[in-house]
Amino acid sequence: MTNWIHKTKKIAGINYFLLLVLLFLVVEPTLELWAMRETDNLDRNYLLPIFIAIGGIIAAQILQKSGCKAIVSGRSFWVCLTVAVLFNLILNQEIWQLTHQLSNALLLTMGLIFATYAVLRRFCFIIWVPLCFLLTVQLAAMKLYNIDLNAEIIAQIFNANADEIIAYLTFRNSLLIILVLFAAGLCAYIMYKGMRKEHSLTLLYSAAICFFGLYTARYYLQPIYYNQDCGLWPVKALNHIRSQAIQGVKENNEIRDLIYNLPSATTKPSSSSILKGGEGITLVLHIGESVTSDHLQSHGYHRNTMPFVQSYENTIHFKDCTSSSVFTLYAIPTILTNGRRGYDWCKDPAMGPSVSSFANLLVKHTFRQYCLFDHGTLIFTGGQNTLPKILQKLTEEATATHCITGLPMEQIPQLQKILRDTPKDNKFILINNDGSHVPYSKYDSATAAFPQIDSKFDESPAENALVAQKTINDYDNTIHYTDQYIREAVFSMRGKPFLYIYISDHGEYLGENGKWSRGSAKNGEISFFATQGCRIPFFIIYSPELQELHPHFAEAIKNLKKNANIRTAHEHIFHTILGIAGINSPYYKPELDLSSTKAMPYTGPHPQDKK
Repeated sequence: MTNWIHKTKKIAGINYFLLLVLLFLVVEPTLELWAMRETDNLDRNYLLPIFIAIGGIIAAQILQKSGCKAIVSGRSFWVCLTVAVLFNLILNQEIWQLTHQLSNALLLTMGLIFATYAVLRRFCFIIWVPLCFLLTVQLAAMKLYNIDLNAEIIAQIFNANADEIIAYLTFRNSLLIILVLFAAGLCAYIMYKGMRKEHSLTLLYSAAICFFGLYTARYYLQPIYYNQDCGLWPVKALNHIRSQAIQGVKENNEIRDLIYNLPSATTKPSSSSILKGGEGITLVLHIGESVTSDHLQSHGYHRNTMPFVQSYENTIHFKDCTSSSVFTLYAIPTILTNGRRGYDWCKDPAMGPSVSSFANLLVKHTFRQYCLFDHGTLIFTGGQNTLPKILQKLTEEATATHCITGLPMEQIPQLQKILRDTPKDNKFILINNDGSHVPYSKYDSATAAFPQIDSKFDESPAENALVAQKTINDYDNTIHYTDQYIREAVFSMRGKPFLYIYISDHGEYLGENGKWSRGSAKNGEISFFATQGCRIPFFIIYSPELQELHPHFAEAIKNLKKNANIRTAHEHIFHTILGIAGINSPYYKPELDLSSTKAMPYTGPHPQDKK
């Protein structure tokens, strides 16, 4: 009798492993199922798990006959369980809210450990080290920055430059990465030491038991209201990252292909009765980076971050301007083309552009185009870094493109050289630099207007008041530096007919509702247009010489002043520039031209709209 029981234990695998499986899968779920017996739908096919179990016992018998154990040893089991518990307690935050799913999460994790070790053996770290790294990044993004790694964020990561990446590689984050990689490597080594004597078939069979136990628990022992994605960690988390990364790549490719396939605005007939050539007009479009209007005194901020722009008499302030998108990848093309609201392009193609940059029309009608970019804007043109490719496409008719490698002020000598070399030419100069982009470091410390706090705390602004104040001061200093840049650019053009348009690509979160930078809300909910983060500065500086050059320009500036109080957005720029230049085109819409008497306000999403 004793010998028969011993054989039965071997065949069925009744050891530490199955005893704990019974504890996890039978006791708690069965009690919960019994408590729900009057309300739960019990229409389940209970024969299926029975047949699978019988098949498993037969498979175990075959393994036993072949001289291979059906179930791992107690030592291997405890090693696997310990590692699974550590992984879940540290990286699986769902478990802390849904404790009843602990058994399922542990079974799935253990099954994956057994399966990966059975296939890769000592090289299992190839799977588990990157896996732990990705799960840690996902957890840290949510806990430290309130960012969900959705498709939009991942698409933005693909377009990040070196400075932006380095900004997040703080000492704490770098140390966290090192610790995670070390811990994952250590766990892989422990798995190797604990299970190296186990046969691969034994490990695979144990993994199958884990998966079968998970299947039985979720669909036969637990109430129906538990049968959801919870409890499927880490597969659920990894599948989320994978699907969102695929979507992010898809969005990058979609906007790239869209811009590349746009027809030139010159494909249809256009005319200009104003421009004859040789007027010496300089038209500047300065696309700022990450400046929110809430940090300008003209919009009620307590600091005068732009003293020159604030006091310069020939400045027209548009005080209610909304960005088209939280992402530069959509915002800049919206500014340069006849697109409307960048974030909706994938959802509503009617909001996307139908024609390429207005600069093509300017070039056709006497202007020469020049581009002054930051070095990082165009240097990373490979892989999924789509923004440089789009900019190159939208500025393909430029006479010259210049990139600086240091602070934005280094662009000024190049601007002055262009002005000196082409005094009689009509010039369109497109400017884009890092401005107030993360990490808020593009300013000259020697001319900083606000205190530079030497913070020793390696924390996020949301966690420490001193770090928050340092971040705000640095951010304000970048805006003040941009003001100095604009002053130098304007002074370089004094005495000549010019128009200087400044508009930011998007705003930033500077502590609003606990948010910093431009992270999405939890669960991928984009809250950008519900906050002041989408409010951006937009102003136009003009010279008296432009007004005197032709009555059309005087009338255009008069209308710009009249329309300064209406709601504006990126979608106005394309048509306003064509209107100011006096260019007639089938693509021109007077209702979106702020220099026209027919200008209509922006009607898209806005923070003041009722929810």
